[in-house]
Amino acid sequence: MNHIDSNARIAWAQAFETGIRTQACADMEEAGMNVQTSRKNPGGGSHNDHYTPIYSAITRLERSNPTLANVGHWLSLNDTEQANRYHDDVYDTVLTRLIMAMPAWSEWREKRKERAKALIQARMMMDRLNVDGTRSGWTPQEICVFVGEYLGVKIIRNNWYQDGWVAVWEMLGFIIDELENCAMEPIHDAIRKAKQDMRKELKHAA
Repeated sequence: MNHIDSNARIAWAQAFETGIRTQACADMEEAGMNVQTSRKNPGGGSHNDHYTPIYSAITRLERSNPTLANVGHWLSLNDTEQANRYHDDVYDTVLTRLIMAMPAWSEWREKRKERAKALIQARMMMDRLNVDGTRSGWTPQEICVFVGEYLGVKIIRNNWYQDGWVAVWEMLGFIIDELENCAMEPIHDAIRKAKQDMRKELKHAA
């Protein structure tokens, strides 16, 4: 029996690995037709085809809510170059929500806005790297080093709390978590159904 990972991000990534990209299989599955998968992956067969229901869920999300689909792609895809295609769209989404969450944004100096935007980049990267949720969050020192070395933006570590950056960082975490939860909800549903279908298939084959 092929295994579908319970981690929605990993399942998302696996659905885009070689073999599952044949859109015809996903279209057939979405239309309610039975898609025969190669359980033992014989020569010439595609691998990861048991992830077809997950791929179908992703394509439906792309049509119904491209914003959430972009979030899922950014957080999940293994290929960095492929994931980076969605970076700017996700960044814009997070920035828009941050501005809405910060009533004083319009009163901030441009330098402060620039630093807050750099923190968006840092938070997006930290959360993308934390695939299974087991990594420790970055320390203020690590965040300041990242935005300084990679983005050329200076945030003084010793002023992290007094300048209010901790509140911005925590708000960004809330925003991205909310977006991820919404993006992954249909994927979790697809994983549960696919596993149920696999168990039924095994039961009938016994």
